[in-house]
Amino acid sequence: MIGPIYRMGGSTMELFMANKTLVFNRLKHSLELLAAPSEIQLRFVPDFGYRADELYLGFDHWRSQLLVNFESELAADQRQSLNSLQELFVLMDNHCWNDTAVACSSEWENVRRLSARALGAFGWSDSAPLMATGEISRRRLNTPSLKDSSA
Repeated sequence: MIGPIYRMGGSTMELFMANKTLVFNRLKHSLELLAAPSEIQLRFVPDFGYRADELYLGFDHWRSQLLVNFESELAADQRQSLNSLQELFVLMDNHCWNDTAVACSSEWENVRRLSARALGAFGWSDSAPLMATGEISRRRLNTPSLKDSSA
């Protein structure tokens, strides 16, 4: 669960809806990144760790949060699209978890294809341009752009 829902100055429903919006938006951002070209994927994820793992872990976390908290609200095609993507990740061999594989492997091409399909199942297929501009990464990480940090 996202966290406890308290009655403190607002209604329980407002907090629930805020958490729902957060979970759906974070899942959307994760799917946008997974559907993006490899150059964007690798640029978005910090290079101090295992970028392929980080791409997967973001998706896995928000998919899990969605299923735990809001699965009853999903249509069958939405649930199936998330399950298909999860199954692909689980079946990927060790050779798929590096930058070269993200850029060149057929497995990661399938990740991009299934992620785009999932975006469509949720009605989010028009959101990819934000990813290409880098706007989502700055919003998601809540960090200034490099241009902003030089001031």
